[in-house]
Amino acid sequence: MKIRKLSIIYIFIFIILITCNDPGASLKEIVTPELPEFLSATAVSGTGVTLHWTDTADNEESYTVERNLDGAGYATLAGGLSANTESYSDTGFTLDEDHNLEYRVLAVNSAGTSGYSNTASVAYEAPETVPETPVGLSATAVSGTGATLHWTDTADNEESYTVERNLDGAGYATLAGGLSANTESYSDTGFTLTEMKTITWNTGYWR
Repeated sequence: MKIRKLSIIYIFIFIILITCNDPGASLKEIVTPELPEFLSATAVSGTGVTLHWTDTADNEESYTVERNLDGAGYATLAGGLSANTESYSDTGFTLDEDHNLEYRVLAVNSAGTSGYSNTASVAYEAPETVPETPVGLSATAVSGTGATLHWTDTADNEESYTVERNLDGAGYATLAGGLSANTESYSDTGFTLTEMKTITWNTGYWR
């Protein structure tokens, strides 16, 4: 019985010695992955932000993307992206507003996480929209002087105003263009003041 036990012990010792002397037989140590490099961010108005980076690791299990939106601090934007991923599209913010965004990416495996990639910053600009229509247009004629127009500016993104006039039924034509933003009045003296005239005005925004 003792001889059998000793034989088993010798066999185990022999196996351990072979394993220690054979590097190929040893267990491979799992190490954290290399960090991703060359992160870039490209903003497309009305669409979002596209990220690209270079996968430098050969043992990552997933990727995590973190975002800092308008200085609120970094938070996980996307986790569990598959190994070998090198791009990500971010549409998870209000696309019709301007934003400042920063991104960073890290690789993950069972041993832990890599260091962070470089930080990529981008300014997202919301797409331009047509301004609101002016309302409440009125025209006051003053004999021998002309006519004064008043309206209410309802827009917050106009760049200028254009006033159109229909003189004696001849059809609308531009009377004044390029009036500054926030303008709410205009004086029309561009007709013969000594004659009776029928005039219709129209105002609009031009971008």
